[in-house]
Amino acid sequence: MRWLGLDVHKDFAELAEALPGGNVRQLGRIRTTPAAMRTFAESLGPDDQVALEATINTFAIARLLEEHAGRGVVSNPMRTRAIADAKIKTDKVDAGVLAQLLAAEGWTSSWGSDQLGMP
Repeated sequence: MRWLGLDVHKDFAELAEALPGGNVRQLGRIRTTPAAMRTFAESLGPDDQVALEATINTFAIARLLEEHAGRGVVSNPMRTRAIADAKIKTDKVDAGVLAQLLAAEGWTSSWGSDQLGMP
């Protein structure tokens, strides 16, 4: 099982994976073109879980990813307190926090919800 966090922007998404023990591995950037996102989606399997923040391209990306990933959540960034309250805020940090929250079962909903985030 992989827990992946995507910090999505207009032209790219930063990708990170939560590892056992709470560590995070940065996996780099993915362009948010339809072809690049399709290639990424096709690399996912039914045991993979993906979390992404709601932003400009999120729901188009979520629809593509849900065809391949076993589980996914769309986070409202205003309600994802661990990210909103971070003192160091970068795309890599945001992607890592999304992956860690997913791995820690911080979310109980799945694709399409805009009600997600830590209490």
